[in-house]
Parts: sequence; C-alpha cells; structure tokens
Amino acid sequence: MSQVESIYDLSHDAEYSKVFRYVYTPTDKESNPDGGAISIVTPENGDAWFDWKPVSVADALMMRNRWMQAKKENTLEDYIAPHKAEQILRSRKILGGK
Repeated sequence: MSQVESIYDLSHDAEYSKVFRYVYTPTDKESNPDGGAISIVTPENGDAWFDWKPVSVADALMMRNRWMQAKKENTLEDYIAPHKAEQILRSRKILGGK
C-alpha cells in the first residue's frame, strides 16, 4: 500500500466504492419534497454505508468529474469538508486501499 498523506494523494478511481461512495441523502418529504442531496459516505457512517441509496451512474460520474476538477485546481478542501477528508483517509488506512 502506498503512503497517502492527504486527500490529494488519494486515487479517486481506485478507492471509490471501497473506501468511500456517493449516496443520496434520505430526506423528510415534508421539508424537502424534491429529494435528497448527494453525500459522501465511508464505512464509518454505519447505516448510511449499507442502507442509503447509491447514486446513479450519471450522478457518480458528475461527482467524480467535480472531484477531479477540484483536485486539478488544488481546491479539494473546498469540495470535500475537512472532517470528511479525514474520514476517507482513516477508512483507507483501515481497509488497506491502493
């Protein structure tokens, strides 16, 4: 396993669905009738990792493209909240990602 020090070192394609994934956030129909947002979850998120609906292929591609663009522009910390980046890196370490 290669050393990953920051979210910038992480290979999106190698780690997606193993260390993190995109899901639709469940919503309360009354407060948000148009549906949920997209969330990044890891195994640390427990039920969300197993039970929340995975995004469509089109939405996964859109999120990947946003990730890659933010990485290219050196703005991943604006795209991924610091606590989520740390969670992804912890999950990678525990799961032995690439």
